[in-house]
Amino acid sequence: MENIILRDSFKEYLKGLKEEDLNIYLKNGLELDKESILKAMAYFKSYLPKELKQIILNDSYWNLYYNSDLSKFIINQLKVNEEYKKAVETFVYTFNDVKRDFYKEEDENNLKNELLKQGFKEQFVLKNINGKMVFLNEELKLLHNLKVLCVFDRDKIGLLGSYTAKEQHEGKLFFDEKQNKLFFLPKRHTRTGQILINKFYYKEI
Repeated sequence: MENIILRDSFKEYLKGLKEEDLNIYLKNGLELDKESILKAMAYFKSYLPKELKQIILNDSYWNLYYNSDLSKFIINQLKVNEEYKKAVETFVYTFNDVKRDFYKEEDENNLKNELLKQGFKEQFVLKNINGKMVFLNEELKLLHNLKVLCVFDRDKIGLLGSYTAKEQHEGKLFFDEKQNKLFFLPKRHTRTGQILINKFYYKEI
């Protein structure tokens, strides 16, 4: 199993979270959890008691890997009352989510900066207009038939099922008027391609 070492940027993010009394934190989280786990998660993301901060700033915590082991570790280390067990479990789930989102956003920003330096253009497929996600078809139509290097979320199939991974490929952009969708057609493929449904980067060649 991979030995996890936290990024310094993530550690700085955790250190910057406002602190709260541990018992108040767990009690509030538990009460919110009874209403909605999403409310409890939103609360937990906003604060981080110093006792929990000391634990999750340690690489060894993350190397326990499984949520059940992480929860037991916190409960044993801080001698948390049994009544707060559910709150601790939600906390563990929440900060796994926080870490994953933080890393994803940081990786996306690093990729964006690197591609822009290389002359790629950033292209959005959807835009939030008055609370509704709308396809930017008029913009996308302008890209029809461009020969490009394209970096996009490529559909993949692994042992655990389907997933996406960002990859760079050479090919052509094709806007299908019937489907009202933009496709990427790999080089030497004129009929098979992938619909671009997420933000992508392209450079004309």
